[in-house]
Amino acid sequence: MGFDLSRSDVEYLLEKFLRAAVGADLQVPLKNIQDLPERCRQHMQSESLAGCPWTAWSTPNGTLAAWGHYDALGSKQLNAYLIHVEWWQSPNDHHALWCYCDAKWPTDWVVGRPESMRASGGSMLGTNLMPSFGGTHRAVGRR
Repeated sequence: MGFDLSRSDVEYLLEKFLRAAVGADLQVPLKNIQDLPERCRQHMQSESLAGCPWTAWSTPNGTLAAWGHYDALGSKQLNAYLIHVEWWQSPNDHHALWCYCDAKWPTDWVVGRPESMRASGGSMLGTNLMPSFGGTHRAVGRR
């Protein structure tokens, strides 16, 4: 993959994020938003209507769904896939953060905005999606 990702490329990265960073045991993919629990569906519907890539799965612990805003410009500047990931976990857990991974290692994710992007004012799509944790980095996932 280059840095101009398709919707299915981002959905692939979201699946890798859920498996590696969240540690989810993804079992059966859910393809219809109407199959999601109501609280999850509330989060997902507006994102889906806006064209945001998403993925949803059944797990031993219930439904797990994720959607992401891919930052192509920021990814090129970073030379890694930079995504604002949101995920919903049964029964009512909602999480959101910026993270990135190298194209060669889609199961190794780093959480936070890179120091170089903060210093240069690099792309992060929009200020409403800026991380709130002060740029702390934490590697998650596995190779």
